[in-house]
Amino acid sequence: GEITVGAATSGVVLEREAIQQEDGVPVVYIQVEGELFIRRPVVLGPGTETHVLIASGVEHGDYVVTRGAYSTYLASLTIGGGAAHHH
Repeated sequence: GEITVGAATSGVVLEREAIQQEDGVPVVYIQVEGELFIRRPVVLGPGTETHVLIASGVEHGDYVVTRGAYSTYLASLTIGGGAAHHH
């Protein structure tokens, strides 16, 4: 499905699967390099059942974890909720 946005709206469209909720805040995981990931809060815009516009928090070119994002979230909890995740 396509998301129609106004001319004043910009951002990155992601699969909803990439969005995790932490303490009520939507976050995504960005792969920095290799197995290093950072957690980044995002602001959600309009969306469909399967995709959503990220109004802020993700830049074009960021490598966002979509498949397995929940596993990455769970793994981050095992290291005390730190911002980075290493295998």
